[in-house]
Amino acid sequence: MGRGRQKSARKAQDWDCAKIVANVLSSTSENCICVILVLSGALNPIHRGHTEMLRHSKRLLEAGSSGREVVVVGFALAPSSEDYVNEKLGDHAMSLRERIRLCEAAAGSDTETCVVPFGIASGYRTIAEMRPCLEQQLHMAAVQVDLEILPVYGSDFLVKRPQNVRQATLIVCRQDEDDSAQIARQIVAAEPRPHPGFQLLEVEAGLIPNYSSTGVRKACEVLRQDARPEAVVEAWDYLKRSLHPKVLELFFPAAKEVAESS
Repeated sequence: MGRGRQKSARKAQDWDCAKIVANVLSSTSENCICVILVLSGALNPIHRGHTEMLRHSKRLLEAGSSGREVVVVGFALAPSSEDYVNEKLGDHAMSLRERIRLCEAAAGSDTETCVVPFGIASGYRTIAEMRPCLEQQLHMAAVQVDLEILPVYGSDFLVKRPQNVRQATLIVCRQDEDDSAQIARQIVAAEPRPHPGFQLLEVEAGLIPNYSSTGVRKACEVLRQDARPEAVVEAWDYLKRSLHPKVLELFFPAAKEVAESS
């Protein structure tokens, strides 16, 4: 892991990387590898499980580094393309603009998290597009660092795409997961030549909440329907726990009113 700053020949696609540049500038670590973790996918909608996966990935990556110090200088939320989400979710799909808006609400004032608005289906292609702009901004700030931008996925991603063990990727396995985590471990164990930048990160049971975008959408449907009071209370509790407050306010503005009137 570790690659020096490279000048890109193509025009940089703009994105707001100011938080990451500021974190690089304020870092007191010397001769370290600066890492940005990218979470791409439908994010339909973004929830706390997504953001907690990034935070625990940072913790494990920094703690597990040997040799040169690894410093995670930021996170990027990168919602996928509309075509990808429409094909995957059909009528449940949100527009790219809506998903970007919710990701920005989740990032909020957090000093580590930014949003990449490209709307590219592939996390690897997203990273390729991120790098020129970031390197340009670091160059303008007269900063030279060894920079890595790594995608972060759950174990189900590797189960669907086992060949990605041969790419620089972080796979997060929760120890309280079911079959997908075990299959991911088997894929890694069976690969004779994994990419040097590939890592499988084991997160202790209970640290990453088991929320899902599907669960969020189902809870919203319960609130929209004339459901029994117990179901409404349960759905409202799920939304409050799974969504960042500003995301909940934007995603379902009437949720609190509906829950309290039941």
